[in-house]
Order: sequence, then C-alpha cells, then structure tokens
Amino acid sequence: MRLIRKVPAVYPSSSMQRGEAGVVQINARIDERGRVAEIKLLRSSGHELLDSAAIRAVGKWKFEPALENDRPVSVWHPINLVMSVYNKKYCRIRDEPVDAMVGDEVVEGATVFLPLGGDAALRKIIDDLDSSRSGAAAQIRALIDDWGPVLSIRPVVDAGIQGWVKREILPGSPQGNTGGVVQVRSDTYLVQHEKIVARWRVDTDPSGEVWCIHVGPAPRGN
Repeated sequence: MRLIRKVPAVYPSSSMQRGEAGVVQINARIDERGRVAEIKLLRSSGHELLDSAAIRAVGKWKFEPALENDRPVSVWHPINLVMSVYNKKYCRIRDEPVDAMVGDEVVEGATVFLPLGGDAALRKIIDDLDSSRSGAAAQIRALIDDWGPVLSIRPVVDAGIQGWVKREILPGSPQGNTGGVVQVRSDTYLVQHEKIVARWRVDTDPSGEVWCIHVGPAPRGN
C-alpha cells in the first residue's frame, strides 16, 4: 500500500530527556478514501508516551486507497514505527535485541568496548567516518561537518541498552548472509560540537568492533 502523506511523530520532550526509544507496532484500518479510520496497538514500545505519539502521527497519514475489482475498499495495514531520539544512523545490526544475555553467555572480561569516558575511542570512530563508503556513514559525516569540530565528549550514565544483548546481523553485512547474531552493548555520549550538543549511541561487541552508530541533536537541558 503506497503512502502518500507521512506526518512525523512529535517526540515527547520527557522521553527525549530519559533517552527512551522503541518500536511501536500498530494495525491501521485505511478507509476507501485512503485515510486512517482506526488504529489498534499490537505491540508497545515499552513507553506509553512513545506509543501515544506514534498513534497520533499515524492517524494523520494518507494512503493511496486499496482496490478490489477496481473499486476502493477499506483494509487493515500493519505499521512498525521506530521511535528514536536519533535522526541518523549507520548500522549493521537490527535495532531490536534478540534477547538479553545472562550468565555464562556473557564473555568474561569483555571490557574492550568503548569505556565510559572513552574520549579518544569515540573521536577515532568519528574520524574513521571519513574513510567509510557507506551512504549512512557519509550522512553522519555531513552532519558533523555542519555542526563543526568536536570540542568535548561526556559519557551519559544509565542511558540506552544496559549490559550485553544479542542483535541480529543485517543481510549483506559481514557474517550477515548466514543470519548470524552478535553480542553488543551500548554506550551513550554527549558530544559538544562547535555549533550544537549532539547525542551519540555506539554499539560495540566484546572485541571493540563498532556495529551501530546513532546520532542526533541532544535534548535541551543536557
């Protein structure tokens, strides 16, 4: 079903301050005019404010009407809406964890990931974006060029995914053709650029390899 008009969700300011994110799964009934007539929440993001924001946004969307025997008909259409404070990402793994890793599944002594306060490590990642051929990485690089040089980096404690989780590797990524899974943890940083303060979330595996970068303007008050 072709989407004609998409209204972005307004991210709740309190959710931004807490770093809340998730995927809202809904089912929308599209009427004969292509308008959203009814919405059912199939799976919550885990945050009520994000669910409400997603539902309000989708309620304003417009679709090309579905046809049956060349006549417009009302149909139900599933929609997954990713709610995130980050507006750009370079990722080789899916956003949703497969499940949390507990007990002996966690690699002992796996401390090579970006440590809290890992100023030099994050600066290296930012510099490495220059040599990446990925379109997504190039978009992040363009943001950095617009925001200006990095002046300081501050770790954010108790933000994002806590501990080690399993994430599915995207098809086409290294090791991804086999449907592999990698264990990662997330660390979040507030980066003072020349023009703005940005929020960075970096997902690394136990060896320190970077699998995902999310970046966007930091909420006010940080």
